[in-house]
Amino acid sequence: MACLALLSTAQAASGRALLGKKGPAPSPSPIPANARKGMGWVGDQFTIARTTKCDSTFYHSSLTLNITRPDRWSFCFDIATMPANGKYACHAAPTAGQVDIVQVLSTAACSSSVNSVTVDGKAWEDFSFGKTTNILSINKLASAPLPAGGQLSKHTVCIALDATATACNSINEFCAPTYGPNPNVCGVLVSDAVSKSTGESSCCPVYRASFGDVPVQASYTFRVSARFTGTGMNCALLQKNENISAQFTQAILTAYGKALSMQPSQFEALLTSCSKRTFAGVIKMTGLTDPDAVLKSSAVYLKTVGKTLGFERVKAVPYVPSPPASPRPKSPKPAPSPTPKPASPSPSPKSQGFNETNVPTPSPVAGPSPSPAASPAPVPTPSPVAGPSPAPTPVPSPTANGPSPVFGPSPTPSPAAGPSPAPTPSPAVYPIVPQANTPPSPVPSYGGAPSPSQQQSPAPSYGGAPQQG
Repeated sequence: MACLALLSTAQAASGRALLGKKGPAPSPSPIPANARKGMGWVGDQFTIARTTKCDSTFYHSSLTLNITRPDRWSFCFDIATMPANGKYACHAAPTAGQVDIVQVLSTAACSSSVNSVTVDGKAWEDFSFGKTTNILSINKLASAPLPAGGQLSKHTVCIALDATATACNSINEFCAPTYGPNPNVCGVLVSDAVSKSTGESSCCPVYRASFGDVPVQASYTFRVSARFTGTGMNCALLQKNENISAQFTQAILTAYGKALSMQPSQFEALLTSCSKRTFAGVIKMTGLTDPDAVLKSSAVYLKTVGKTLGFERVKAVPYVPSPPASPRPKSPKPAPSPTPKPASPSPSPKSQGFNETNVPTPSPVAGPSPSPAASPAPVPTPSPVAGPSPAPTPVPSPTANGPSPVFGPSPTPSPAAGPSPAPTPSPAVYPIVPQANTPPSPVPSYGGAPSPSQQQSPAPSYGGAPQQG
């Protein structure tokens, strides 16, 4: 309840102050009279007006110039014509070349602050910034297509500044002082096309174009933050009670409205947060005439309400929301795997081994031609080895080995240790019996060691790998 009463007191004080007097103007203080310059001095800042015979007096021209502000970081010159009065040579009916060059007085700090230029809503590439004169020059406007309505001299030239720059990112900072009674102006020259007969421009009116009372058309969003002193409000109270938080935010908006002479409906609190002893809020304003004043003077605007509610160290900065994250690219769908061709049917376990009546067709194997059939070489008798002789290698089961194809008539089995199995009637099945301590033979072996001709002629094997003895 104490906090609510404190907020009510602050709001009442702000309301009485708003009714009692009008808030200070957001623009800088006027230039002293003894430092002011006339329009002749402003014209001399432009090389065209100073070095040629063109008429630079603005009321001698039928052109009109007004400034608009789409947002805080850009400004436009709306150039049009008034009815010609015929009193001066330049106060004439519009011509196609009446608007060819627009120049703006700036400062050295802004030499790289121009982000883009548009003419009648279309990108314009022919512009430059003179680093010795500090003048932005937008050229060859006479070659631009006629705007809507076909009026020869009506153009809208817009300049967009770098919104991410820490300085020179608004018209207040871009335009150089002209030392007149109104500080919120831009020194602007509008020149017609060069005459083919004289080689010079005929008319180049120079203006002090005012922007101090021009509202920003788009809403302006900024972030304000401050630190609690411990004598009034704190983060725990704001986070605990939504009603207290809403009144606290409203007290800040009311203070801004009082300082800027704006209506409450022109303010909106978008986001608020509080952590430890620091609170922050994102505020959107519409119809603001001087966004820079909000950034530079927020500490002054909120000084009174800060004493009442117990916060200090007020700071305001432009709020530029982060761009949305780019969507992650979708992973390409894997290409469908080709359907494998069905493998050749393997012999059933019941018929494993070689069957002369069902010989599978082997794939061709590159290698030397097989040697002509010869009598089997005699198998040498194994030399006696000290110690017990190894037991004969057991004959593997037919289910452990696949069929072994043999081309031509089956050779007579070589004698091997132990009794040889008696031949069976056709179809004859001969099991594969590999020798111990010998590498697998690429061709069938029946008891004895493989002959040299057999080692040189690899052949496909069907079934399981031979077991080592």
